[in-house]
Amino acid sequence: MEHLEFHSSKFYFKRTQRRELTLFILEKLDGLVGEVGRRIEEFYCQIPLEVRGHLDRLKRVTYPQPMEPGPITDAEKKRIMEDVERFFKKRREGG
Repeated sequence: MEHLEFHSSKFYFKRTQRRELTLFILEKLDGLVGEVGRRIEEFYCQIPLEVRGHLDRLKRVTYPQPMEPGPITDAEKKRIMEDVERFFKKRREGG
């Protein structure tokens, strides 16, 4: 069951006057997390192998981090102006 891994942590909270989060509740939540994980894994196993292969590849896709905006370069200005001109030219020609 390496496809989907679920990790749960048990936290111990100090008792407060009106709210208590007991070990009993945490154990119930831990069981729920396990059940959800099992159901997701069952569903995943029902997906055709070809589709699972595509999904597995998507899990490892990394996306570039967005860059901080900076000043527009001369090359970018030129490209933007060309795109704008092309856009309006198409509209004038009815395209």
